[in-house]
Amino acid sequence: MNDKRDSMQEVSSELLCETYWTALQLGLDQGFVEMLKAELARRGIDINNESE
Repeated sequence: MNDKRDSMQEVSSELLCETYWTALQLGLDQGFVEMLKAELARRGIDINNESE
């Protein structure tokens, strides 16, 4: 069961990262972008090292 949960969290983090980059590219509301950035940081994902 933990493997399935870990897999879902990994997919969720990947989607969150994609959402962040898309929101940034589209120039969406800065508050929304900052919220995504904060959640990525909370998950320990360094967006500065992510490539598009």
